[in-house]
Amino acid sequence: MSNPADQPLVSILSFCKNCAPTIRRSIDSVLGQSYRHLEFVVQDGASTDGTLEILQGYRDDRIKIVSERDSGPNEAFWKVLNRCQGEIIGTCLADEELLPDAVKTAVEILRAHPGLGAATCDGYITDAAGDVAGTFVAGEFDLVDGLFGRYCPFWPGSFFRRQALVDVGLAYHEWSIDALEFEVWCRLGTEHHVKYFPVLLSKYAVHAEQLSNTPKIFDVNMNSRIGIIERLFSESGFAGDHPATKSACIYNQYYLYYNHARAYKIFDHMEMLYDRMMVLLKDLDPAEWEKQRQAPRHEAIHSIVAPPIPKAVYDDFATLYYRRGQIRQALEMCERADDSSSDLLACRAVLRLPAATANDPLAMQQRWAAKHVMAPAIASANLPRRADQGDRMIRIGYHCAFMDSDTIRFQMSAVIKRHDRHEFTVIGYSPTEVAVDIRDAFDLVKVTGGLSDDQFAALVRADGIDIFVEMTGFSPLHRFGAMALRCAPIQITYINHLGTSGVPNVDYILADEVSLPVDEERSYTEKVWRLPGCFFCFNYDMVELPPVAPPPSRTNGFVTFGCFGSGGKINDDLIAIWARVLARVPDSRLYLRNQELTPRDNRQFMIDRFRRHGIAAERVRVAAGATRLEILRSYDEVDISLDTWPYCGGNTIAESIWQGVPVVTLKGTRFVSRYGASLLLAAGCPELVGVTKEAYIDVAAGLARAPERLAHYRQHLRSMAREFGFSDAERFARKLDEAYRSMMRTAHSP
Repeated sequence: MSNPADQPLVSILSFCKNCAPTIRRSIDSVLGQSYRHLEFVVQDGASTDGTLEILQGYRDDRIKIVSERDSGPNEAFWKVLNRCQGEIIGTCLADEELLPDAVKTAVEILRAHPGLGAATCDGYITDAAGDVAGTFVAGEFDLVDGLFGRYCPFWPGSFFRRQALVDVGLAYHEWSIDALEFEVWCRLGTEHHVKYFPVLLSKYAVHAEQLSNTPKIFDVNMNSRIGIIERLFSESGFAGDHPATKSACIYNQYYLYYNHARAYKIFDHMEMLYDRMMVLLKDLDPAEWEKQRQAPRHEAIHSIVAPPIPKAVYDDFATLYYRRGQIRQALEMCERADDSSSDLLACRAVLRLPAATANDPLAMQQRWAAKHVMAPAIASANLPRRADQGDRMIRIGYHCAFMDSDTIRFQMSAVIKRHDRHEFTVIGYSPTEVAVDIRDAFDLVKVTGGLSDDQFAALVRADGIDIFVEMTGFSPLHRFGAMALRCAPIQITYINHLGTSGVPNVDYILADEVSLPVDEERSYTEKVWRLPGCFFCFNYDMVELPPVAPPPSRTNGFVTFGCFGSGGKINDDLIAIWARVLARVPDSRLYLRNQELTPRDNRQFMIDRFRRHGIAAERVRVAAGATRLEILRSYDEVDISLDTWPYCGGNTIAESIWQGVPVVTLKGTRFVSRYGASLLLAAGCPELVGVTKEAYIDVAAGLARAPERLAHYRQHLRSMAREFGFSDAERFARKLDEAYRSMMRTAHSP
């Protein structure tokens, strides 16, 4: 960082009024930084005690001073924040100090983590004279704990990427400037990524004369905080309309201010906050409310307590992040939740993390297995060799928590129905009753939702199942716990989880030559069994789907790209790629539709993320979830589908192909990012596979300039899907039959 031209400009802001006794320490700490390429942006509230003269006396062109009357520190803070021009922004108020290498350290952190919106660190606590009295250790950034008043990042030890503040609306959204710090953390915490680093960067003074301890500032800040929380927990807010959670959050904020008032002996505020908390407590904790009501008021005011944060809130926030494609934040919240539901979500989320390596899912799954199944490896049961079995049928058991769904209906039911019944008996296991058309694909379907894993394993063993196939993945109601107990001699994971399970006694995972590279096998605890051709099959012959429509660009004059994949697959890295596609094809549009875009805040967030990459709102159409038939009809309005990355589409690729819309996929390095290529090869479309991000963009842009190719795909994709095997259930059933026979031979060979 020796060359200023290579260094980002850092803005250190300060707002002050009549701070002559302390401001020299602050100024000296900023101008004395080892990092030199900075500006010190000061908003002086028309000081009359010599503060302005002290500032002007430094005669350093890095100090940018504005002195003018304002309504108070909140307005001054807002003004100075908007004056900052640096790529990175930090704070050093008149009674604060930066440690000598603070800016240098912050720049290094943000350079090393380009995806961060802000880095928050630690600092020293001082008295009014600047003498160190303690240490403020902020800890990991936690939005939930912050909303509930149990956590506060150390603002003087925090540095912000200015672009991140712009991204969350610094220049164009209305802000509650009376609680500006709190709103910055809420906006960054919901729309960007904040990370804590355990390093000391600054000194923060705590003393009775601080403005934050005055009743007027106290009230204004508190009421503004409550307003921010009410917006977050509203129908149009990030967290949605959850009145009980909102009340608990507001109660805890009142409790935070109640303790603040008690510490500084602001007794009238203690009484006011006690009354507000009692109103909320009646619904939150009736027993505690009754206890408080029965106690003498003067005692009750000093004994009221904060209820614990509802455990479900962490799960709720993890799910919110996951559904918006904010996978890093989802994983961080899963870790805080630390329960069975969040652990399952983490297993699914890590597969969607763009930065994940093949080993990350393995480590996650092994942690999950160690925590939830803890089973020793159990050898396959000693069955008679195949040569000694005579006419004994091979018994296959399929389990799926969503057996009664379109996923099974269009992906597996036609295949299961076509297993060779001269050799196989097929039993389905479902937690709920299934529709007649799916039930008819099996010889027998058993409803097992009420069984424990021990009971389920005993049932499967009693049914004499030779090969047990779990199709649920790590969604709720899976049976990996029963598989760890060894339900059957041969156990397979298939369809809904394309990473390793990490579970003892799961013998195989089904894949193919394209989707799972040989080098990745070491990241699987199962043996990889590769089917010839594609390992997936989608068949729609049993239903009448909407007819194929002409390419919409033929009549509207512009190309429409589209993706109807789930929100959890649409991350910032992918949006950056899609933005480049749109930039390469002038006047093109992008049509996104999924269930996760139903909340208004999620739709706005999606539009805002494209805006950050220079794509205007009018070029991105976002629509709420819809019925399956409506989604299929929506393909009439799409010329080219864009596959998701790093987690490909399955149903979305199949549906798009069936409706005549070509799909462009990015062939990555992991199973989850390569199977899209396998599906397209099985549909006879290898030319739609990009092996790099640049190639993906080139393929999409080139296709947009070829209307004759779009028309050809529209006319022929359905027949190609059948011809090349993608939709040939009979052909796929024969592949599975042979795979199962081979597994049996392997299991019973000497």
